[in-house]
Amino acid sequence: MDYRSQQRRKTIVSQQQEQQQWRKQRLTTREQRSQLPVVTTWIAVLVMVDNWNQKCFCLPLFTVGSKVTAEMVVEALQELLPPKLQFLISDRGIHLTAKVFQQLSHKNILSMF
Repeated sequence: MDYRSQQRRKTIVSQQQEQQQWRKQRLTTREQRSQLPVVTTWIAVLVMVDNWNQKCFCLPLFTVGSKVTAEMVVEALQELLPPKLQFLISDRGIHLTAKVFQQLSHKNILSMF
């Protein structure tokens, strides 16, 4: 057997060992996932990013799923928004265009975009 064949054989054996380790790890992960409880509801997450430094500064979670109301969003924002906030850019979603949200912006003298 020449040198190239030996190198190729070593490479193949090494790859097979790596694949075998990966398969074992994958099976372990599957077993762990199968033991987790099944979740049938979803959690709404409001992602807020500071446009100046591009950092996420809060993630309020709403565990009521699709029943999140604009009032709940406003209540969470009142606790989390910095006091010196001047501009608020939103995706204009239904929760962010409700009257209660507009009242928050007028109360805090925010410019909405």
